Amino acid sequence: MTIDRKDPRAAIILPVLTLLAFALRVTLLDHRPLHFDEGNSIYFAWVGWDHLLADVLRTGETDPMAHRLSMGLWMNLSGITPFAVRLYSVFYGILPIPLLARVLRALRVPSLTIYIACAMLTLCAYAIDYSQQAKGYAMAACLAMLAWWMWIRLSHTRARLPTSMVLAISLALMLGTHFYTAPMFGMLWLWWAGSVWRWGGVHWGQVRHSFAAGMLAQLAALIPTALWVSVALPAVISGSLGLSASPPASPLEFLNTLFGEWALGALSTGLASTVGALLLIGLILIGILRARRANSSQSFFWFGVALAVPLVFSYVLQLRVTFFHPRFLMFALPSALALSALALTPGLRGKDTGAVFAHPSESARGELKTA
Repeated sequence: MTIDRKDPRAAIILPVLTLLAFALRVTLLDHRPLHFDEGNSIYFAWVGWDHLLADVLRTGETDPMAHRLSMGLWMNLSGITPFAVRLYSVFYGILPIPLLARVLRALRVPSLTIYIACAMLTLCAYAIDYSQQAKGYAMAACLAMLAWWMWIRLSHTRARLPTSMVLAISLALMLGTHFYTAPMFGMLWLWWAGSVWRWGGVHWGQVRHSFAAGMLAQLAALIPTALWVSVALPAVISGSLGLSASPPASPLEFLNTLFGEWALGALSTGLASTVGALLLIGLILIGILRARRANSSQSFFWFGVALAVPLVFSYVLQLRVTFFHPRFLMFALPSALALSALALTPGLRGKDTGAVFAHPSESARGELKTA
């Protein structure tokens, strides 16, 4: 059973979770002073176009400017108090909850799994923390979820120009917020290829159409960041190498830090972090297996497999550029929680509902258009 407009629970549970998420993220929003990274974001948001590139090159700033420039527009309206500038991240911290529900619904995931996943994201300490900071990680995660929804719409239905445009804009702003979101491009293609390759019933005309639309959208999304890199590359290289003083992490250290913080929050350390990491990794693996076997969309299996892309990318990159934090991969956190929710969903039985690229029936078309 998937969420539809006839499910009375959807009209209650999802709005309640969204309101709860807002309350959790806005409570005590200004209880601590702005720290260095937030001040850095505010500075570049406020510096103005005429001095932006010169200051980036002078300071060795590594991040692109999409979040900073958009936050500057927000600050013109809201002011620059700690509460006001952090409120900009709060909005990006709550939007992934209804977006995650949309994505999972389009992947034909059971209703109960969708509610559990959205509840986990609502209550996730890690997501709450970075939704309360004037930094770009919540924005990047929100845009990644929006891009995945648009990508699924391209796969399910004949691509329309508005869908392709929203996909291109969301990917461009996502990558323009943080370079570590680049694996999202590969995640989308791995999910697409896996869904086409693994299961029968493929409608090849739809596959070719979605491939062309997706490729054009991704190429368009790369143009703004490519232009930025062409002028700011010296700062990106010098800044990244300057911050890479620590030795690279081993595979176990990397996984323990990443999943420990995702599970328990950014301040988790020691044994608690290790236990949290093991629990989350275990739930994700169980979720991937259940997505392959249980009464959910077969494509959700590849949704889970695609999580390997940012993990491998980040681990390999940190062998050379050791400046890495789990928050760089926050855009993959909703996917991890969705798989964990599937592992926690009781009573999943039966075979899968069919391939994503199977030619949809008229009734299915109507459902997918509302997804």
